[in-house]
Amino acid sequence: RLGALRWWICASPAWIAAHGPVAHPDALLGHAWLGFVRERPWLRLDMTGPDGAARELRIEPRLSSNNQLSIQQMCAAGLGPALLGSADAHDDVAAGHLVRLLPEWTLPALDISAVTPQRDTQPAKVRLAVQALQAYLQNLAGVES
Repeated sequence: RLGALRWWICASPAWIAAHGPVAHPDALLGHAWLGFVRERPWLRLDMTGPDGAARELRIEPRLSSNNQLSIQQMCAAGLGPALLGSADAHDDVAAGHLVRLLPEWTLPALDISAVTPQRDTQPAKVRLAVQALQAYLQNLAGVES
């Protein structure tokens, strides 16, 4: 295991100004979402609240793409909320281009792992490559160690 990414629900400040703040996951159901195209045309969000309460949302995006960066750019342009990876969205959130919605609610982490054919006797170049990846990811904003 090299680290983990978190999923963040984000929207632009302009979208929040137009639609108001979001206080509970259920408030997200009536909005036009942006989504990453996967094998199904809807997103399932398994969220855990600050008090440990679980909530599952099924979101059908109004606009979708097969490119995460385009989803993030459309989100920053105010076209709707989106589910974004923490490493991708971190800089836009820090710069104020995006705002995390419901930051006290968490979604499952996406583990980042290095998979090699052998665990015990790895060539030096494989060990060094894995160490370099781990060092890079530890310094990357939005990635948990």
